[in-house]
Amino acid sequence: MKYRSHVCTAALRLSAAFIFILFLMLSLAPARVHAAAPVISGSPPAGQVGTAYTYSFSATCDGGSCSSPTWSISGLPLASWIGKDHRRDPYCCRLVPIDVTVTDPVNGTSTASFIIMIGMPPITFTTTSIPNATVGRAYSASVVASGAQAPLSIP
Repeated sequence: MKYRSHVCTAALRLSAAFIFILFLMLSLAPARVHAAAPVISGSPPAGQVGTAYTYSFSATCDGGSCSSPTWSISGLPLASWIGKDHRRDPYCCRLVPIDVTVTDPVNGTSTASFIIMIGMPPITFTTTSIPNATVGRAYSASVVASGAQAPLSIP
């Protein structure tokens, strides 16, 4: 029996020594620093119906450029919608929500949401003058404008 207790005591001492060495190794090892996720930046401007729309977002990783990012955009398919002429569509102008995702192999993935306003082109008046009105008489004049949905009435 005496032999067995010395073996158990020795095994316990070795186990305790191993745990102590492992503790020292872990506490002296440099801390692992996890890379920050990419930061997407940009402020997409408004678009116009009937006009092609392009915009480039940017991403930074740990304050610098990302190593080899891949991009994706989800939301309303702008490419198939914005280039068409929706001037006769009363619901053409809208806020289009999109989600932009960037994935960097080192820093991970980030997603940012943006809203793009798609509107009609500005109204351009080509008529430079109209005749004067006379008090007490009915008045009518024609004005030519482009960029608006017909009929255009001005109160």
